Amino acid sequence: MKHLLVPFILFVSVVACGPKNKTSIQTKNQTKDTIFFTLSSKPARLVIVPENLYAKLDIDEWEALTRWTDDFEDFTALDTKGVTSFLEALEVQTKTFYKTKFPPEFEIHPVRSRLKVVLMQIQKAKFYASTQQLDRLEPALDTMYFQYNNFLNRIIDLGDEVSLEVAEED
Repeated sequence: MKHLLVPFILFVSVVACGPKNKTSIQTKNQTKDTIFFTLSSKPARLVIVPENLYAKLDIDEWEALTRWTDDFEDFTALDTKGVTSFLEALEVQTKTFYKTKFPPEFEIHPVRSRLKVVLMQIQKAKFYASTQQLDRLEPALDTMYFQYNNFLNRIIDLGDEVSLEVAEED
């Protein structure tokens, strides 16, 4: 009987000290992604890449840029429910865009570094959304839009500079 008592005590202590209810952990992860907030203002107006940029620079459709800008435009139109998921997807898309080969005119440090700043702002907004810091989320989203616009304005300015140089050579 004494020999059965020791395994029984071990069994009870293992069960008592084991992991807590798994459903509470799953519920916490499920609700983490669904946050509701109301923006006090509309998102900043996003810069749109001119249709003639590709033709001016004599480059075929820069598909990675088009896909990335479409994702940003979709993000501004989203319902504020589940913003964390959208920010995660936007982060992945931005990292993918960063790794793509840019046209030679845009394969310069100022363009790459501006894109890195946009990525950092996305990560910052994602952090605030995932930690439910809603008072910091809205300014982070505004900064993210501002940096996105800076990046696109730089692309457009470089396109204008290149097209002017080509026109001067002719």
